[in-house]
Amino acid sequence: MTRGSNGGVSNNLEANFVVKILKTFSHRYGNVRNIDIGVISFYNDQVAMIKDKLKDRDLLRWMNSNNVSLQVSTVDGFQGCEKDIIILSCVRSKWTGRPAKNDIGFLKDFRRVNVALTRAKHSLWVVAHCDALNKDALWSALINDASSRKLIAEGAHLAQYTGEESPRNEQTKRKGKRLR
Repeated sequence: MTRGSNGGVSNNLEANFVVKILKTFSHRYGNVRNIDIGVISFYNDQVAMIKDKLKDRDLLRWMNSNNVSLQVSTVDGFQGCEKDIIILSCVRSKWTGRPAKNDIGFLKDFRRVNVALTRAKHSLWVVAHCDALNKDALWSALINDASSRKLIAEGAHLAQYTGEESPRNEQTKRKGKRLR
């Protein structure tokens, strides 16, 4: 997670992962037409970063040929909108090299959280660092609920979905072992 010169917050790894989810959709659902997808973030800098990363030709070809609409905006920009699929990029993670803070910024505002979580008609993907958000009562309740229903996936599980090695598996593989 980085803070820009204007004070905005973004997370490059999370933005890359959001694009990876979209690419996976394009491969798995290549023949599905007329899908409305929304990518929501609480932060303008994250929205700009994700938009900048959406220049993949295969991804754009899939969206254009299958009439897939994609809107990337802040929570405020999604007020009153619904999409078939929503990917929510929370941005917040543990700061490296700094003492842990309980400040999760805009993610503390239950009204914004409500808007973000209720925009999906069929599927909601929340991309977040659970440990960073778990200190807040609202997010802790959401995380615990999702966990009790086995809806939280970690790196290894997500790698299965995207068809790639998780960083941990890749490191172990290089050492001559493979985690299962």
